[in-house]
Amino acid sequence: MATFRKRKNRWDVQIRRSGYPLICKTFSHKTDAQKWAVETERQIDVGEYAPADLANLDTLGALLAQYGAAISIKKRGHEAETLRLTKMRRHTISALPLGKLKSFHIAQYRDDRLQQVSPATVKKELQLISHALDIGRREWGLNIKNVAADVAKPKEPTGRERRLEEDEEYLLL
Repeated sequence: MATFRKRKNRWDVQIRRSGYPLICKTFSHKTDAQKWAVETERQIDVGEYAPADLANLDTLGALLAQYGAAISIKKRGHEAETLRLTKMRRHTISALPLGKLKSFHIAQYRDDRLQQVSPATVKKELQLISHALDIGRREWGLNIKNVAADVAKPKEPTGRERRLEEDEEYLLL
């Protein structure tokens, strides 16, 4: 239910709904405020409403930026993850609209990055893209599919196997 308040020569509108944050906007005319309130409540009822801070998440780059600001900052290794996200947002894949993003694009990104960096780095980047798409779908209400989950991750090389020599064992002990 919308609440209208007149303050000086302006109309403040507040919409409170269970499961949604408080939605506020200010208008010069009461009729504009009423139209906006009716339209916003209709969007909430239909399930089309997206908060203003999430409405601009139309590209993969914007999604990765929001993910870095909201999710990565809470992680223990957020400095390295923030640098990785920044690097990923410089790539041409970040300009793709989320609605047109396909697993083919992610596979191209993987192959392009494998020419530049190690398979372990590419695997971490693909996991970041996949988690950002999942968070966008589950928590931010974006109507997207996790296309990164369908792409094969590169295999990491096996670790080194090295045996100690006689003098190294003595130094180690």
